[in-house]
Amino acid sequence: MSDTQLPDIGMVSTTEIESLRIRFAKGGTAIGVPVLLTAPWPESIYAFHRLLPVLGKKHPYIAVDLPGYGLSDSKPEVMSPMAMGDFIIPLMKYFGLKRAHVVAPDVGTLAFLFAASARPDLFESLVIGGGAVRAELAAGQLKDIIHSAPGSFATIDGALGVKDYLDYAAQLTPSAVIADFRAASSGRRLEGESVRTGICDRSTGTRAAPCEDSNASAGDDRTERSDRSSREWATPLREAPAQSIRGA
Repeated sequence: MSDTQLPDIGMVSTTEIESLRIRFAKGGTAIGVPVLLTAPWPESIYAFHRLLPVLGKKHPYIAVDLPGYGLSDSKPEVMSPMAMGDFIIPLMKYFGLKRAHVVAPDVGTLAFLFAASARPDLFESLVIGGGAVRAELAAGQLKDIIHSAPGSFATIDGALGVKDYLDYAAQLTPSAVIADFRAASSGRRLEGESVRTGICDRSTGTRAAPCEDSNASAGDDRTERSDRSSREWATPLREAPAQSIRGA
Protein backbone atom coordinates (compact mmCIF):
# COMPACT_ATOMS: atom_id res chain seq x y z
CA MET A 1 0.00 0.00 0.00
CA SER A 2 1.31 3.42 -0.96
CA ASP A 3 1.50 6.02 1.81
CA THR A 4 -0.45 8.36 -0.48
CA GLN A 5 -3.30 5.92 -1.10
CA LEU A 6 -6.10 5.17 1.35
CA PRO A 7 -5.79 1.63 2.70
CA ASP A 8 -8.31 -1.06 1.85
CA ILE A 9 -10.91 -1.24 4.61
CA GLY A 10 -13.59 -2.94 2.55
CA MET A 11 -16.34 -1.36 0.51
CA VAL A 12 -16.50 2.32 1.42
CA SER A 13 -19.68 4.16 0.54
CA THR A 14 -22.32 6.57 1.80
CA THR A 15 -26.00 6.02 2.43
CA GLU A 16 -28.93 7.97 3.84
CA ILE A 17 -30.18 7.06 7.29
CA GLU A 18 -32.74 9.21 9.12
CA SER A 19 -32.26 11.96 6.49
CA LEU A 20 -28.50 12.05 7.06
CA ARG A 21 -25.74 11.05 4.65
CA ILE A 22 -23.64 8.50 6.54
CA ARG A 23 -20.26 7.17 5.43
CA PHE A 24 -19.46 3.55 6.19
CA ALA A 25 -17.12 0.70 5.31
CA LYS A 26 -18.31 -2.89 5.01
CA GLY A 27 -16.38 -6.13 4.69
CA GLY A 28 -15.29 -9.33 6.36
CA THR A 29 -16.75 -12.82 6.31
CA ALA A 30 -20.28 -13.75 5.28
CA ILE A 31 -20.99 -15.58 8.55
CA GLY A 32 -20.46 -14.95 12.24
CA VAL A 33 -21.61 -12.31 14.70
CA PRO A 34 -21.07 -8.94 12.98
CA VAL A 35 -18.92 -6.21 14.49
CA LEU A 36 -20.04 -2.58 14.37
CA LEU A 37 -17.29 0.01 14.81
CA THR A 38 -17.67 3.79 15.13
CA ALA A 39 -14.79 6.19 14.64
CA PRO A 40 -13.27 8.31 17.41
CA TRP A 41 -12.92 12.07 17.09
CA PRO A 42 -11.04 13.71 15.39
CA GLU A 43 -10.50 10.70 13.14
CA SER A 44 -12.71 8.65 10.81
CA ILE A 45 -13.48 5.07 9.80
CA TYR A 46 -9.88 4.88 8.56
CA ALA A 47 -8.78 4.88 12.21
CA PHE A 48 -9.43 1.12 11.98
CA HIS A 49 -7.33 0.55 8.84
CA ARG A 50 -4.98 -1.87 10.62
CA LEU A 51 -7.67 -3.66 12.61
CA LEU A 52 -10.30 -4.33 9.93
CA PRO A 53 -8.24 -6.67 7.68
CA VAL A 54 -7.55 -8.88 10.71
CA LEU A 55 -11.06 -8.64 12.12
CA GLY A 56 -12.55 -9.42 8.72
CA LYS A 57 -10.95 -12.86 8.65
CA LYS A 58 -13.41 -14.08 11.29
CA HIS A 59 -16.29 -11.59 11.37
CA PRO A 60 -18.42 -9.47 9.08
CA TYR A 61 -17.94 -5.82 10.00
CA ILE A 62 -19.37 -2.37 9.42
CA ALA A 63 -17.39 0.74 10.35
CA VAL A 64 -19.35 3.99 10.56
CA ASP A 65 -18.65 7.70 10.80
CA LEU A 66 -21.32 8.78 13.29
CA PRO A 67 -23.36 11.91 12.45
CA GLY A 68 -21.25 15.03 12.90
CA TYR A 69 -17.97 13.11 12.73
CA GLY A 70 -15.73 11.77 9.99
CA LEU A 71 -17.37 12.57 6.66
CA SER A 72 -20.96 11.97 7.75
CA ASP A 73 -23.59 14.69 7.83
CA SER A 74 -24.84 16.27 11.02
CA LYS A 75 -27.95 17.92 12.40
CA PRO A 76 -28.55 19.39 15.87
CA GLU A 77 -31.28 16.86 16.69
CA VAL A 78 -28.81 13.96 16.94
CA MET A 79 -25.86 15.72 18.55
CA SER A 80 -26.21 14.60 22.14
CA PRO A 81 -25.36 11.22 23.69
CA MET A 82 -28.99 10.26 24.24
CA ALA A 83 -30.11 11.36 20.78
CA MET A 84 -27.12 9.68 19.16
CA GLY A 85 -28.07 6.52 21.02
CA ASP A 86 -31.55 6.79 19.56
CA PHE A 87 -30.00 7.17 16.10
CA ILE A 88 -27.90 4.02 16.50
CA ILE A 89 -30.98 1.80 16.69
CA PRO A 90 -32.32 2.66 13.19
CA LEU A 91 -28.73 2.60 11.93
CA MET A 92 -28.40 -1.01 13.04
CA LYS A 93 -31.78 -1.82 11.54
CA TYR A 94 -30.72 -0.28 8.23
CA PHE A 95 -27.66 -2.53 8.07
CA GLY A 96 -29.63 -5.59 9.16
CA LEU A 97 -27.77 -5.98 12.45
CA LYS A 98 -30.02 -8.00 14.74
CA ARG A 99 -27.23 -8.50 17.25
CA ALA A 100 -23.64 -7.27 17.09
CA HIS A 101 -20.35 -6.80 18.87
CA VAL A 102 -19.57 -3.08 19.14
CA VAL A 103 -16.27 -1.20 19.17
CA ALA A 104 -17.09 2.43 19.97
CA PRO A 105 -14.26 4.47 21.48
CA ASP A 106 -14.45 8.15 22.37
CA VAL A 107 -17.62 9.86 21.08
CA GLY A 108 -19.41 6.55 20.55
CA THR A 109 -19.12 5.49 24.18
CA LEU A 110 -22.10 7.25 25.75
CA ALA A 111 -24.22 6.89 22.62
CA PHE A 112 -23.94 3.12 22.72
CA LEU A 113 -24.61 3.00 26.46
CA PHE A 114 -27.89 4.78 25.83
CA ALA A 115 -28.65 2.51 22.86
CA ALA A 116 -27.87 -0.60 24.90
CA SER A 117 -30.07 0.67 27.71
CA ALA A 118 -32.99 1.00 25.30
CA ARG A 119 -32.31 -2.17 23.30
CA PRO A 120 -29.98 -4.59 25.16
CA ASP A 121 -31.11 -7.38 22.82
CA LEU A 122 -29.14 -5.79 19.97
CA PHE A 123 -25.73 -6.11 21.59
CA GLU A 124 -23.49 -9.12 22.03
CA SER A 125 -20.76 -7.03 23.64
CA LEU A 126 -19.56 -3.43 23.94
CA VAL A 127 -15.92 -2.35 23.75
CA ILE A 128 -16.08 1.30 24.77
CA GLY A 129 -14.15 3.97 26.61
CA GLY A 130 -12.06 7.07 26.28
CA GLY A 131 -15.07 9.37 25.97
CA ALA A 132 -16.13 12.12 28.37
CA VAL A 133 -18.87 10.90 30.71
CA ARG A 134 -19.86 14.14 32.44
CA ALA A 135 -19.06 17.54 30.96
CA GLU A 136 -18.47 19.13 34.37
CA LEU A 137 -15.57 16.73 35.02
CA ALA A 138 -13.65 17.84 31.93
CA ALA A 139 -10.38 19.73 32.37
CA GLY A 140 -7.77 21.58 30.32
CA GLN A 141 -8.35 22.25 26.63
CA LEU A 142 -11.36 19.92 26.52
CA LYS A 143 -13.04 21.98 29.25
CA ASP A 144 -12.29 25.19 27.34
CA ILE A 145 -13.86 23.76 24.17
CA ILE A 146 -16.94 22.42 25.95
CA HIS A 147 -17.62 25.70 27.75
CA SER A 148 -16.82 27.98 24.83
CA ALA A 149 -19.46 30.50 23.80
CA PRO A 150 -21.40 30.04 20.55
CA GLY A 151 -19.41 31.49 17.67
CA SER A 152 -16.02 30.91 19.27
CA PHE A 153 -14.89 28.71 16.38
CA ALA A 154 -16.81 30.44 13.58
CA THR A 155 -13.68 31.83 11.93
CA ILE A 156 -11.42 28.84 12.63
CA ASP A 157 -10.76 26.10 10.12
CA GLY A 158 -11.47 22.95 12.11
CA ALA A 159 -8.51 21.20 10.50
CA LEU A 160 -6.22 23.80 12.07
CA GLY A 161 -7.89 23.20 15.42
CA VAL A 162 -6.74 19.57 15.41
CA LYS A 163 -3.40 20.20 13.66
CA ASP A 164 -1.23 19.34 16.66
CA TYR A 165 -2.98 16.01 17.08
CA LEU A 166 -2.74 15.19 13.38
CA ASP A 167 0.96 16.07 13.32
CA TYR A 168 1.52 13.67 16.20
CA ALA A 169 -0.60 10.93 14.63
CA ALA A 170 1.27 11.31 11.33
CA GLN A 171 4.33 9.71 12.90
CA LEU A 172 2.64 6.30 12.64
CA THR A 173 -0.25 6.91 10.25
CA PRO A 174 -0.16 6.97 6.42
CA SER A 175 -0.43 10.45 4.94
CA ALA A 176 -3.58 9.54 3.01
CA VAL A 177 -5.31 8.57 6.26
CA ILE A 178 -4.17 11.81 7.92
CA ALA A 179 -5.65 13.68 4.96
CA ASP A 180 -8.97 11.91 5.55
CA PHE A 181 -8.84 12.84 9.25
CA ARG A 182 -8.10 16.43 8.28
CA ALA A 183 -11.06 16.53 5.90
CA ALA A 184 -13.28 15.28 8.72
CA SER A 185 -12.57 18.45 10.73
CA SER A 186 -12.12 21.00 7.97
CA GLY A 187 -14.18 24.13 7.51
CA ARG A 188 -16.60 25.06 10.29
CA ARG A 189 -16.88 21.52 11.62
CA LEU A 190 -15.73 22.56 15.11
CA GLU A 191 -18.35 25.31 15.21
CA GLY A 192 -21.06 22.80 14.35
CA GLU A 193 -23.04 20.77 16.82
CA SER A 194 -20.43 18.11 17.46
CA VAL A 195 -19.66 19.09 21.07
CA ARG A 196 -23.22 19.20 22.35
CA THR A 197 -23.94 17.17 25.44
CA GLY A 198 -27.69 17.57 25.28
CA ILE A 199 -27.99 19.01 28.82
CA CYS A 200 -29.63 22.41 29.13
CA ASP A 201 -28.13 24.87 31.63
CA ARG A 202 -29.55 28.35 31.37
CA SER A 203 -27.15 29.74 33.96
CA THR A 204 -24.20 29.41 31.55
CA GLY A 205 -25.70 29.39 28.05
CA THR A 206 -22.62 27.51 26.87
CA ARG A 207 -22.27 25.03 24.07
CA ALA A 208 -21.90 22.33 26.68
CA ALA A 209 -25.40 23.13 27.82
CA PRO A 210 -27.56 24.16 24.86
CA CYS A 211 -31.16 25.12 25.50
CA GLU A 212 -33.62 23.99 22.88
CA ASP A 213 -36.30 26.57 23.59
CA SER A 214 -37.13 29.48 25.86
CA ASN A 215 -39.23 27.40 28.22
CA ALA A 216 -37.25 26.79 31.41
CA SER A 217 -39.38 23.85 32.41
CA ALA A 218 -38.64 22.15 29.11
CA GLY A 219 -34.91 22.58 29.73
CA ASP A 220 -35.22 21.33 33.29
CA ASP A 221 -37.14 18.30 32.06
CA ARG A 222 -34.41 17.55 29.49
CA THR A 223 -31.74 17.80 32.19
CA GLU A 224 -33.73 15.49 34.46
CA ARG A 225 -34.27 12.93 31.70
CA SER A 226 -30.60 13.00 30.71
CA ASP A 227 -29.39 12.65 34.31
CA ARG A 228 -31.89 9.87 34.98
CA SER A 229 -30.83 7.98 31.89
CA SER A 230 -27.16 8.37 32.86
CA ARG A 231 -27.94 6.71 36.19
CA GLU A 232 -30.08 3.99 34.73
CA TRP A 233 -28.19 2.95 31.60
CA ALA A 234 -26.48 0.11 33.42
CA THR A 235 -29.68 -1.50 34.70
CA PRO A 236 -30.32 -3.79 31.69
CA LEU A 237 -26.60 -4.59 31.42
CA ARG A 238 -25.60 -5.36 34.98
CA GLU A 239 -25.86 -9.10 34.40
CA ALA A 240 -23.43 -8.89 31.46
CA PRO A 241 -19.73 -9.77 31.91
CA ALA A 242 -17.50 -6.69 31.99
CA GLN A 243 -13.79 -6.09 31.92
CA SER A 244 -12.10 -2.81 32.75
CA ILE A 245 -8.67 -2.07 31.28
CA ARG A 246 -6.77 0.98 32.43
CA GLY A 247 -3.46 2.40 31.31
CA ALA A 248 -1.00 4.67 33.02
